[in-house]
Amino acid sequence: MMNKTRRDHFWKVYITLTACALLLMFAFFAFFYDYIGAYELSQPAQCAEKYVSALSDAEWKEMFRELEVHSQNLYEPSEKVVDAYWQAVRSMPGTYDIVRDYSGGTAEEISFFVQKNNTTVAGLLLTCKKNGKYGFDTWTVKRMTADLTNIPLSAHTYTITVPAESQVYINGILLDNSLITEKDASYPFAHELEKNRSGLSEMYTVTALYSSPEVECVWRGTKCVGEVDNDSYRFRYPDTALRAYTVTAPSTADVFVNGVRIGEQYVVGEPKYYPYSRWESGTDGLPTEITYAFENVLTAPDVTAAILDVAVEAVVDGTEIYVPYPPELMYSETFTVPTGSTVKVNGHTLGNSELISRTAGYPELYGNTAESPMMDVYKLENLYTESTDVQVHLNSTPLPVNVDRTDREVHCVADFPSIEDVNIQSVALSFCQDYFAYTSGGYKNTEENLKRVLAYLANGSELYRRIKKSQESISFVTPVTSHKYHELSIDQMRSIDDNHVMCVIRYEAEQWTYRTQRIYSGKLWLAFEQIDDTWMITRMLMDTK
Repeated sequence: MMNKTRRDHFWKVYITLTACALLLMFAFFAFFYDYIGAYELSQPAQCAEKYVSALSDAEWKEMFRELEVHSQNLYEPSEKVVDAYWQAVRSMPGTYDIVRDYSGGTAEEISFFVQKNNTTVAGLLLTCKKNGKYGFDTWTVKRMTADLTNIPLSAHTYTITVPAESQVYINGILLDNSLITEKDASYPFAHELEKNRSGLSEMYTVTALYSSPEVECVWRGTKCVGEVDNDSYRFRYPDTALRAYTVTAPSTADVFVNGVRIGEQYVVGEPKYYPYSRWESGTDGLPTEITYAFENVLTAPDVTAAILDVAVEAVVDGTEIYVPYPPELMYSETFTVPTGSTVKVNGHTLGNSELISRTAGYPELYGNTAESPMMDVYKLENLYTESTDVQVHLNSTPLPVNVDRTDREVHCVADFPSIEDVNIQSVALSFCQDYFAYTSGGYKNTEENLKRVLAYLANGSELYRRIKKSQESISFVTPVTSHKYHELSIDQMRSIDDNHVMCVIRYEAEQWTYRTQRIYSGKLWLAFEQIDDTWMITRMLMDTK
């Protein structure tokens, strides 16, 4: 029991002494720090450093504002200028230095320079209260004044490129149009097909601004998005102002948009075939058309095109532009064939809708009467290529086709080329000479000429019988006064094979009467037939026109 009482007493004494010791230590340290603080306040430089290090940004800015800093530009409020100076001070490297100003001062007042990066940014004036706490003099800041003299801040000039007819605000103030220095400025964000166009944007130039301005651009009620590059602001047109255009043109065309030739980088999709007529379906070499597309365009494009140096005028329908195939490069073809013929072009048969006229065929031979053979003329228009497959049949018999590529005409006629066989030429020329000598009446020995004529004729031919019969009245017969020979039908003229030949002889002959002489010319159409390996004349048509 005794031991417990002693232990309790010990701990009471121990705790009491410990508490007293702690209180004495606290009092000592409080006195020490207060003493040190009083000492520091007695040191002007330390007082100035402590004051400057404790200044907030707001207090720094308030010092600049007290100087009544104003901008040179009405679009920049003074608050912006204060911010600019403060930002200039903050951006200086290093920390603040306190430098004693020995150029003046008294025992009661001392001046200091506040410097940063060896540049004075403010001045401090300290005042002294003598014999303060613990007998120390107490220095306090009487005033601090910003010094703008050496702060590296200069006015800037800003350029602002905006969409044409925009409203531009700087620091919330609408710019006057008198600040537009370039009315037709180049638009920095223009599509490459519009870079050579002017009038898409305007440039404002604003001088004497100390701070980076807050710039806003509004185009037709819509705010524009911009970017800053040093002292240049550039604003884009809003998306609502942009358009996407397509140009569809022949694949062989040279297409220009705003004077710039467009290439494969703008092609979309695969080439498309034109809606060709059935006369051309399936043929080779037909042209195709391709579509170009370009987006983010501000203005309706000026589209021009040419194919093989032929200018083509574009057709505009909103944002879709179409370049048609030039009519000058399209073809029209006519087909002249005997009436009743079947004409096929690239496998398709021509009909009444393509028939444009019906005329007399070979009027120089058959005249132009109701009984004369007729020729039909068909016409196809707006063809992209020349016809490569033309077939003509009459009564299931194929007829020769002559294609005139220059005038785009296709003929099927009974005009046969001159015969190159020497034997046939000899027979034809000898017959003509003797025949005209016989019929002219201007020569003697007409009977002999008649025999020579008959020597070239097949005995069974109608021509042989007629000439033979004329011996009974040999007085006078001329091609001009004699009747025409119509026994050679149009079908016979077309039926040429190895044993039948048609020969056309152009002639010029003298016609004699008892008192006059006359020169006349024309054509003889001679039909030959090979009889016993000998070529004989079986028919003759004379053009007496």
